[in-house]
Amino acid sequence: MQKGGDMNLIGQFGVGFYSVYLVADWVEVVSKANGDKQWIWASDAGGSFSVAEDEGENEDLGRGTLIKIHLKQEAMEYAEESKLRELVARYSEFINFPIYLEATKEVDVPLEEEEEAAAAADDKKDEPKDDDDAEVEDE
Repeated sequence: MQKGGDMNLIGQFGVGFYSVYLVADWVEVVSKANGDKQWIWASDAGGSFSVAEDEGENEDLGRGTLIKIHLKQEAMEYAEESKLRELVARYSEFINFPIYLEATKEVDVPLEEEEEAAAAADDKKDEPKDDDDAEVEDE
């Protein structure tokens, strides 16, 4: 990535964007316009930034912008889906373009249930099959 100069981030992007550094160590903005290359802008709170062509580091956006916020350890609550939904609803109520929140959920399965399911499957394998050939042999 090419290193940028001493541009004033507040003047360049506005106080709203700059406030991300209250909760983030650094930020990446991946952006692509129709018919153009995809670019990555990255910066930390120190005031410097870099801009480089995205050479496959991120999925192809087609067009649009993806913002990656690398949270500080003490701000991890903002990674919780419920907190994000609350903030998006509160602060984007009057915005005229859609904001999408993609989320995945992980479910922990207690080990006992897994072991019981595996044992039941093993027991079922050991049971004799009741098929037509077995009946003929018994007669």
